[in-house]
Amino acid sequence: MPIMPRVPMALNGGCANCGPSGKRATVRRTHGYRRQRMAKYGKMAQAKVKKTMDELKRGTLRSGSGRKVKSRKQAIAIGLSEARRAGGKVPKKP
Repeated sequence: MPIMPRVPMALNGGCANCGPSGKRATVRRTHGYRRQRMAKYGKMAQAKVKKTMDELKRGTLRSGSGRKVKSRKQAIAIGLSEARRAGGKVPKKP
């Protein structure tokens, strides 16, 4: 195990590692690398969601029933479903 440098005492009580509560903070150790993952969403999905978000901000986005969409989550869902219909890379609905 590597030797850790000495850390000065914290001004607000307790030591620098423990803090004022006296509980020791857990140190997260990494192995020096991170696992690369494939993108879940493709470029088409990004473009469709961006387009629907712009429409939401302008106030012109409508749902299937013709009502005005006010929710951000609903706008994202509409963009993803449009991307699915167009054949873009989008995960299946849960």
